[in-house]
Amino acid sequence: MKVNDLTATLSNNTGQLKSGEQEVTLAFTDSAGKPVDVGAVSLNLHMPAMGGMAAMNDAVTFTTTGTPGVYNGKVSISMAGEWQ
Repeated sequence: MKVNDLTATLSNNTGQLKSGEQEVTLAFTDSAGKPVDVGAVSLNLHMPAMGGMAAMNDAVTFTTTGTPGVYNGKVSISMAGEWQ
């Protein structure tokens, strides 16, 4: 995903987000592929309301790593389905 002139990459060890608890990595790189420190980051996964089910939001909790621009995260995705 492009954010201004940076590329943001969300990944995990399986290559696919799934329901349940998991760890993720979020990295910001410039056009040369070098990590760029962007300061504090946040990410919220959102599933819109469907039928009688209310909208859901699952926040990722990030911590910094030894590499500027690379963040480790933990998230518990409530259920399988299409998240935004």
